[in-house]
Amino acid sequence: MIETAEAVSRQVDILRSTGELSPAELEAIGIRLQEYAEEASKPVVVRVLLGVGAWCAAVFVMLFVQFILQGKGLLPCGLAWLMLAVGLSRTGKGVFASQMALALALAGDIGILTGVASAVPGETLAVIAILQFFLSLILYPLLPSSVFRFAATFSMAALAAAWMVEKVVLWPFHLMVAAELILFMTLIVRKRRAPAYFPLEKAVALLLPLTLLGFDLARMVHQASPLFPPSWPSGLLLCGALVVILFHPAIGLPVLPGPWKIGLPAACVLLGLFSSPGLPAALLLLILGRARGERYLTVLGWIFLPVFLGFYYDGLDIDLARKAWVIAGSGLLLLGVRRLATFRPGEEI
Repeated sequence: MIETAEAVSRQVDILRSTGELSPAELEAIGIRLQEYAEEASKPVVVRVLLGVGAWCAAVFVMLFVQFILQGKGLLPCGLAWLMLAVGLSRTGKGVFASQMALALALAGDIGILTGVASAVPGETLAVIAILQFFLSLILYPLLPSSVFRFAATFSMAALAAAWMVEKVVLWPFHLMVAAELILFMTLIVRKRRAPAYFPLEKAVALLLPLTLLGFDLARMVHQASPLFPPSWPSGLLLCGALVVILFHPAIGLPVLPGPWKIGLPAACVLLGLFSSPGLPAALLLLILGRARGERYLTVLGWIFLPVFLGFYYDGLDIDLARKAWVIAGSGLLLLGVRRLATFRPGEEI
């Protein structure tokens, strides 16, 4: 934590010299750095014990209240836990307060969803998915915990996907992919990326390939159904995003020579039309991870790329000889992507 605070302090000094931070922003950053320094002065064992103690205290308090209420009143209890979490996160300082606020926030979220689900029979998944959307929208600016922000965003999408799979309503998958892609691209291409949106950015970066993976798994289960939607709409959207990052100046990729300006977009369109939409998503994560210096994007890209290649290879309705040519062509494509991703200024493509 000390090294992180020192790195942030050096970066703040650079931004102060360039005039990119206002006096109010500098004052807020200074207060947070002082808090980090105070926390870092405590031994690691003490911080761990404080965090564990906060979770134990929160769990015992919630169990005691539920024991008194005999398991009833989940909805009002959930609202109470959330209000306590917001107040504690705003007024409390240190590991104990932040971890107790996190425990209360997660318990409050689950309590509200469980209480509403027990009161609304029938379309339970649809109701709690919509409710989680509004809870995430309201609580994201109120609770500064990165863990809660990530978990709330992820659970919202997971509930929506579970409803679509349960009802075999798969066309909205394309709408979900479009929403995730637009949000992710909006966050990642910003020149000044606000730290408050980092949990949202990481959650959406993970949700995008997982949503496409869920689509491929559902296609394997319902491939005989004539109502199953084609995959090319999501593929074209993702390949359009690939074209955008190839030419967007904020990404930092090299300026493409004349033939590449035509060949690469054409290859992206073909990739979107005739391959699994997960392939351009994995390539998107790989290129952005390398260009923006975000290791988590690179790791996600390398994890999901062989997975989607396997789905694409398994779904090809051709003989083994042609599948071998497809593998060879995929290897050449990956070599080209690797060359583009490892480009350094001053080199020629």
